[in-house]
Amino acid sequence: TKGLYVVEFILHIIGEWGYGDLVLTSDQEPAIHSVCEAVRDRRSHRTLLRKIARYSHASLGHAENMNWHLEATVRTLVAHLEATYGRKILTAEGARAWTIRPAAWLSTRFRVQDDGRTGYEQIKSQRYRGEVLELGEVCRMRDPRPEYDYNKADSRWRLVVWMGKVETSDEHIGASGSETEKCRTVRRRPEAERWVRALFDAVTACPWGATEKMTDAAVATTGTYFPGGGVLNGGYLTARGDEDVKSFWKTASREVFGRQG
Repeated sequence: TKGLYVVEFILHIIGEWGYGDLVLTSDQEPAIHSVCEAVRDRRSHRTLLRKIARYSHASLGHAENMNWHLEATVRTLVAHLEATYGRKILTAEGARAWTIRPAAWLSTRFRVQDDGRTGYEQIKSQRYRGEVLELGEVCRMRDPRPEYDYNKADSRWRLVVWMGKVETSDEHIGASGSETEKCRTVRRRPEAERWVRALFDAVTACPWGATEKMTDAAVATTGTYFPGGGVLNGGYLTARGDEDVKSFWKTASREVFGRQG
């Protein structure tokens, strides 16, 4: 497990769940306490650290119960991949690293708690209705990058191995070789074509990159805004309101190209 990735992921989840000031409770194991300290140091809200007594795991009974559930879910996902692809999934493989996040993601959205609601419902006050594929399934992913808009004849669909979804934006995560992609739109293949061992075996990408940071965190779409109104985003210039388009284009040209348009 990569330390920086774990810290970034916890910060990512805390932000998604909308917590401000909070108390992080852990046992006295040095590794987990170091993670808690790193999370505290990187948060702007007040974060208090609390340790339970040694050998008193019952003090974190709810967390220990969730650990057991996640371990069981990870084993189930690994067993499914091994049965589907007909080989052992090694611990050092990138595919093995991707089984942990989906286990937690699935539990949050589909495991029903004692009050009859899932964790997602408790946080969002609504049921999760997003699209879900099977972990390790080969699907077609639509490349969202704007440069593909300029080459109309090129296909924007590529084959990837589905590895889960982004917590914040609900985008799909696809892996292909050493790379990961995220997008909003995927298309499932016919049942007989969903499990391609050559593509699955080629996946070496992990949830963390070479810098040990998250490779799939959702980021805001940025654009260049002009005084006259409008935005240049993805290569497209769009006017806003009822302003004169010719005047807007002159203003935008000076900003972008440094000339009198």
